Amino acid sequence: MWDSDGELVAVLGENATSVDVAAFDPAGQRIMTVECNVVNEGDWCVRHSVNLWDTHGKLIATVGDHWVEWAAFRPDGRQIITAGCDMFQPPTNTTCLAGGVWVWQDYPNIDALLAEAAMRAGRSLTAAECQQYLGQEQCP
Repeated sequence: MWDSDGELVAVLGENATSVDVAAFDPAGQRIMTVECNVVNEGDWCVRHSVNLWDTHGKLIATVGDHWVEWAAFRPDGRQIITAGCDMFQPPTNTTCLAGGVWVWQDYPNIDALLAEAAMRAGRSLTAAECQQYLGQEQCP
């Protein structure tokens, strides 16, 4: 990623085999990349991750573990939708046998995420759940 003067700001997805999609959110505050993580014997990418970055190149979140053909932000920037393929025709792995569409919700902060989790669970998360699902030592 470069600034308007052509200076390198950050390298996104430098550990990926390839970055297949990159897009700014509508507000220009975050960047979504779709990165290839696993390539099969036929040199086809069969596993992607969808990564969300700030404009300084700091990774905010990683979601997904499927073959992503397409990804986009919702117009308000609060969700990312992806579409792709999960099953392949051996031996070439080039034909999609079953696909899907995934929607990923973006939360502005940990409190909003915890509120959503509590609403879905019908209770507050335990400390163990906060650590397992959110990477937090304890829930705020």
